[in-house]
Amino acid sequence: MEWPRSLFVWEEELFISLKEDLEGHRRENFSDSWGWKSEEGGAFSVRSCYLKLVGLMLEEQVWSVEDYLEK
Repeated sequence: MEWPRSLFVWEEELFISLKEDLEGHRRENFSDSWGWKSEEGGAFSVRSCYLKLVGLMLEEQVWSVEDYLEK
């Protein structure tokens, strides 16, 4: 790794700790990407977001027969 400046002593200690934490992990050259699980293919859409939110709201609401009966 290259740094634009020399590391301070406390940064060197953190860097050594980071290298120890990463030891044994493999790096792969895959690009990062975001995926939207509520839409087939992972593409975000306002429609799928709306449907997801409506579904969550309906799950939270507990309806009973008494709610619909006139008193």
